[in-house]
Amino acid sequence: SCGPIGAGEPRGMESHRGSSSEGETDHERTTSGDDRPPLGTSGSDQAISVEPMRKYSRSGFSSLTLFFAAIGLVGWIVYLGISLPSTYRANHWNIAWIGFDIAMVGNFLLTSWALWKRRQIAIPAAMVTATFLIIDSWFDVVMSNSGADLELSVILAVISTFAAMQLFRFSRRAMRQSIRNAYRQAGIELTSNALWRTPLMIFDGKITIEIKEDI
Repeated sequence: SCGPIGAGEPRGMESHRGSSSEGETDHERTTSGDDRPPLGTSGSDQAISVEPMRKYSRSGFSSLTLFFAAIGLVGWIVYLGISLPSTYRANHWNIAWIGFDIAMVGNFLLTSWALWKRRQIAIPAAMVTATFLIIDSWFDVVMSNSGADLELSVILAVISTFAAMQLFRFSRRAMRQSIRNAYRQAGIELTSNALWRTPLMIFDGKITIEIKEDI
């Protein structure tokens, strides 16, 4: 069961619920406090103050690092496509696959436990588990010998990919619902909770969002 509105809410997202004092004008109600728009305003913009994570107070460096890493990988992919042979005798083949499967089992167990206990870690755990399934399917198919070995790999890949898609779907829906619930707890209903439009509120400054107030 949910607690009272406003309990445990993030800084800068206090609830609008409650009545105004008698004799207060419409202008005073609109401009008082943190200058939020009056109740019932739909599709308006609002600046919300956020408390940043100290380590990630600036996003420019991390963003540029990842961008240039992606550019570097494109060049590396071109080099591998030119230089790598189609066959290769690998050492420690058994250790590589056993280690990979142990890591995948660990993620399955973590996701299962998190869902059972209803913990937030279930979201990233499900995403990591789904990624493991996709990678496992990819290597099983592309490195299988033709014939029965390849056919079995394709069947297992289809099953694993379907399971991965369900995990990704759960993660997406769980993140969107968590965002929606957080804003509703603060008395604010987002007009859109699409993840690519939802602000990542861990950096310095104020974030402007488009909101729809609960009446």
